[in-house]
Amino acid sequence: MKGCRPLTVEEVGRLSGVLCQRDRVLMYVCLTFGLRISEALRLTFADFSGNHLRVRSSKNSENLTFEIPSKLKEEVSRLRESYGKKGSVSDKSPVFRSQMSGVVSSRLIQMNLKEACEKLKIHGQVSTHSFRKSYAEKIWNLSGKNILTVQKYLRQKNLANTVYYLATLEGSELIKELNWLE
Repeated sequence: MKGCRPLTVEEVGRLSGVLCQRDRVLMYVCLTFGLRISEALRLTFADFSGNHLRVRSSKNSENLTFEIPSKLKEEVSRLRESYGKKGSVSDKSPVFRSQMSGVVSSRLIQMNLKEACEKLKIHGQVSTHSFRKSYAEKIWNLSGKNILTVQKYLRQKNLANTVYYLATLEGSELIKELNWLE
């Protein structure tokens, strides 16, 4: 989303305390893997097989497999258990589903995030795309400000898009660790 900003580590921690379980896990999945919201919302429990996450790209970039940090794996397992208490859940079930068992909409997630930010008095333009920008900021800082590394991790074909992402990051806080849950 144009004009949104990355989140600070402190803001992520505060949001984690007020977001519902589903939205909190979604936030951490996006922050950990740099997923577009459309990619994250398409995930099923089968995509979290074993110790790896399989991601199907939404923008014709390559499909990828990521190792899942143990704490995030536990969070996804707890989310699946909570769904199981409310009804049936299978490997084909969406990880991020609505009350009606279908895939939750990005619009609802955005509304929930906006409400949480207002409650916590987190100012500035924050959206679900802020998760991806936060990921980009961490990669930027961890890579020693290497734009090609950021482009690779964001899975962007056009370097101009990566430059656009990074244009909003100058002067922001240096973040030293990529794992949000540690």
